[in-house]
Amino acid sequence: MTDTPRRLRSFRRPTEYDVRRLLGTPRKLLMRRKERGNDPLAIAYLEAGRYRRDVYRFIARRIDEPDILYTFDNLTEDSLAVDVGAFEGRWSKNVSARYGCRIDAFELSPEFFGVMAEVAEEYPGVRSHEYGLGGRDEIVRVSQTNMGSSVFINPVSGEDVGWIDGQIRDVAEVWSELGWDRVDVMKMNIEGGEYDLLDRLIETGLHTRVDCLFIQFHEWIPDAYARRRRIRRRLQETHDEVWGYPWVWEKWIRKA
Repeated sequence: MTDTPRRLRSFRRPTEYDVRRLLGTPRKLLMRRKERGNDPLAIAYLEAGRYRRDVYRFIARRIDEPDILYTFDNLTEDSLAVDVGAFEGRWSKNVSARYGCRIDAFELSPEFFGVMAEVAEEYPGVRSHEYGLGGRDEIVRVSQTNMGSSVFINPVSGEDVGWIDGQIRDVAEVWSELGWDRVDVMKMNIEGGEYDLLDRLIETGLHTRVDCLFIQFHEWIPDAYARRRRIRRRLQETHDEVWGYPWVWEKWIRKA
């Protein structure tokens, strides 16, 4: 009886993610077996998405529309695009080549920033910044994985994770510092940091000055389901979701 309080203290209430992950286990095991022998990078992508149907639907759409991640009707040479979570610069490179617009690209991982900086040298309209955007200024410990950098550990990544320091800056301060008026497209793929970033944009009203929000939400972050629902409700007041694949990509356009 003496160790009962200790056992109770170690109990953690299951999150919505825990429950959904458990319920999805039979499908994951089935699809994992069916996908054996596939490209390792494709397997890592499917594992991160737990082989959900929406992941497969998005893959099918990308086959039909290979440039869907880089197609924005509102971009011209005079536009400003913001790449938050630039990684190795693929999105910035493709959007710059396609539209010739200005791009501010942010990557907090020193490892990936070096590659991003080379992209900025090749494409004159791209400016690279060695920090991330979020809700406040802070130095964070950043995990390093093949799928990207994060201040969280993805429980399904299956990787040994290394850590390094990275800088996050308040998006409102950076907005003013860089002299942005409006942003035509803001893409964010920051492995869980999107919640703090979007909360701050909404808190300051800056989201109303972004014509297109292109977001990848991540479900393994604490309270991810509830936070995503709250953010989506707020975005629906100012933007229309033109298409979306939950926990894959969502594209929101500001209401006229």
